[in-house]
Amino acid sequence: MAEKKQSTEPAEGFSPDWLRLREPADHQARSALLTEKLVLWRERFSDFGVVDLGSGTASNFRYLCPKLGMNQTWTLLDNDIGLLSCIAERLAEWAVETNSQFDRISPNSATIKHANFSAHLTWQSCDLAKELNTIDVENTHLMTGSALLDLTSAAWMSRLAHIINAQQCASLFVLSYNGKLHWQPELQFDKQITELLNAHQLTDKGFGNALGPSAYEYLMSELTSHAIESDPTDWILDQDSHAIQEVLISDWAAAAAEQNPLRSNDIKEWSQQRTHYLEKEQSTLRVGHVDTLSLPADNL
Repeated sequence: MAEKKQSTEPAEGFSPDWLRLREPADHQARSALLTEKLVLWRERFSDFGVVDLGSGTASNFRYLCPKLGMNQTWTLLDNDIGLLSCIAERLAEWAVETNSQFDRISPNSATIKHANFSAHLTWQSCDLAKELNTIDVENTHLMTGSALLDLTSAAWMSRLAHIINAQQCASLFVLSYNGKLHWQPELQFDKQITELLNAHQLTDKGFGNALGPSAYEYLMSELTSHAIESDPTDWILDQDSHAIQEVLISDWAAAAAEQNPLRSNDIKEWSQQRTHYLEKEQSTLRVGHVDTLSLPADNL
């Protein structure tokens, strides 16, 4: 989430409204299996430090914090000051929903307290593309990120893997796009749209030429001192996700046309047909994602 150039995201970037819209689908898709394995590993530590890369408005925190118990410390990093400025409000709302106590300590820090979990959070601006090596990971047990890896390049991912290997911390990177899209009802042009989107995914998203759908596999190959496991975490979008589908149809049509302007008329027709099915409440979409967990092999 750190950058604003992803073909599977709205063209206007990572707006707070878009992140709020997609959060239920994100949380529903995430791997219960890998989360459970992380929770079991976490139990060996009294305190637990987490660095969240590309945190957005703290959706990853809202999913993981209730599962990771007491005495958590989170550092939330994102290059979008607008998203960071929404964190306190979103956490205050979430605290009410979860019957937790939210206390704002400073403009960029807060605490969350609940009978079953507690955390101290700080959030700050960080250009992950340029400043990854400056992040303080001294007391970090987990490095995590959501919908991030497919934006990044091989060189950046190698730097990330070096940090994780050297720190001997766990990593959990979730909702990495794997290049697979499946619509119902099917259209003849669906395959071409997917091919154009996946080609667009390989362009520079701010980190150098992106690895796109193969990114999670590349990171797994670089974490040489870790035991690694992945699990499919597809979005399943039906009529209850009408608004998300509407945004994706529009944005993906724009990205596909950018990738191949010569097919603009075909892409426009595809978009109109997809919108027709959506308006008739006949549209479903599966977006392929993968969660990846790594645990330090010497600490299992």
